[in-house]
Amino acid sequence: MTTREKVLQAHKALLNGSGKLSYFEKRGITEETVKEAYIGYTDGAFTYPSIAKSGVLLGVHHKSEARDAKGKRKQWWEGYTDDLPTKANGKPAKVIPFGLETLKDLEPDSLVVLCCGEEDTLSVRQAGYASASQPGAGLLEAVYAREFAGFEVVVFYDAGEEQEARKDAKRLLEAGAKKVLVVEWPREAPHGTDINSRLVEDPDGFGEWLSGMIADAKALEATTTGDVKRRGRPDSYSSFDSFLPEPPPWPELAEEALQGLPGDIVRAIESHTEADKVAVLANLLAGFGNAVGRDAFLRVGADLHHLKLNVGLVGETAKGRKGTSWGPIRGLLCAADPAWADERVQNGFSSGEGLVYAVRDRVVGENKKGEEVVQDEGVEDKRLFVLEAELASTLKVMSREGNTLSPVIRQAWDQGRLQVMTRNNPMKATDAHVSIVGHITKAELLRHLTETEAANGFANRFLWLMVRRSKELPFGGEWFKVETQPLVERLSSALEFGSAPVEVTWGESARDVWKKVYGPLSEGKPGLFGAVIGRAEAQVMRLAALYAVMDES
Repeated sequence: MTTREKVLQAHKALLNGSGKLSYFEKRGITEETVKEAYIGYTDGAFTYPSIAKSGVLLGVHHKSEARDAKGKRKQWWEGYTDDLPTKANGKPAKVIPFGLETLKDLEPDSLVVLCCGEEDTLSVRQAGYASASQPGAGLLEAVYAREFAGFEVVVFYDAGEEQEARKDAKRLLEAGAKKVLVVEWPREAPHGTDINSRLVEDPDGFGEWLSGMIADAKALEATTTGDVKRRGRPDSYSSFDSFLPEPPPWPELAEEALQGLPGDIVRAIESHTEADKVAVLANLLAGFGNAVGRDAFLRVGADLHHLKLNVGLVGETAKGRKGTSWGPIRGLLCAADPAWADERVQNGFSSGEGLVYAVRDRVVGENKKGEEVVQDEGVEDKRLFVLEAELASTLKVMSREGNTLSPVIRQAWDQGRLQVMTRNNPMKATDAHVSIVGHITKAELLRHLTETEAANGFANRFLWLMVRRSKELPFGGEWFKVETQPLVERLSSALEFGSAPVEVTWGESARDVWKKVYGPLSEGKPGLFGAVIGRAEAQVMRLAALYAVMDES
């Protein structure tokens, strides 16, 4: 389930039968105000979606319904977008203001009240003001402060947060706010007194009180610079790190994936490259599976699964070292099959017609005398290994109306017959053997992989693999010194074995293992995730067949 789907589910749960709307009603906040902000409820906590001016869901702020012994509510963030704005140090800015999306349609010079708490912001909105909330007084990041550029901003934090209010007010001015004022609470107001508590205390007089407080707001240079002595304990917002969830551990490649010839090749390369061994292995399996052609296959019912793979390497741009993972593999495969490496490895395509053309059939027609003539010699070698360094561009192209690339890629994975019907040049290809390795960042993948491409089966015809830089090699390693001839000879032998032809069949031990994993692999999963792994059992069979052929077993 995507973060957006979770937000909508939690929102529906709050509105329909949860009984938790009463929490807001007791705070003087109407159901309509809650609806407009898409607030939700799940697992004992209220959810506050933080949405950018552009409408992108940046993350979700959770605040527990229950309070601890000190009267505080537990809070945390989840569902961050992968292209979250960054701080000055390059790290993601994870403490996100609430309500930025409401600034989109405001006229320049409009008044915006910046609070420190979602319920304060909702209270201010009900009184007719534009308002956003900064979770954590004094922690407003410059990248979010810029969203207030051109507006007149009134910083209205809780009593006792005067220094933090001045700090954020300064950031707003530096980021381009036209004017910034700061509200100062009366000295008798105890620490923690907030806007919403005033709404609860005096709902009838709240609007007039709020207008008066905003009218009395002061310019930054006119505010009180020293600490104001108040009753109670001040809140501390020195860091919100304890509220941020720990990132999940990076997935580790199982040792079983490094069996036989594939494992020996990856281990030989590993110490000489910054590339992730997952990326090295993926390039090897996809490259070998394409070079071996259509003579090796696994039969499943009436279908033949040839050893072709589509792989999406997902990692940071440049830092993921996705591109460097191909170099050593290309060298080995080039030595084992020079013709394939020189002629059948090509860069990406922008249309289905271009892909079909690269493996097109011979076309024979007749001239005016009725004599048979060759109109197009076609392509004799039907193997095609496509390297797409900018897979995001391919996904964007596929979203254009009339583009045929997605259906042709799906045809190529399923079978060997490709065809694009055009009025001027209806091309076709038979016995095509196409494999694709593409590079993309996680943010690009989530942005450009549409629900349509996930639902129509494009996504589940790819293996999506997370990769990252494995190590730092300032001088690039010494792969050129490695004696690769033994590996090349084994690769050549495996390619010859797979070109016999050979049908990969189930051994008795493999049958027992397959029975155990087939159920979980073929069991459907909900949402986008389920659509992307919808061909898990077929992908695993192709991988198993690849290892078997490379083992010549």
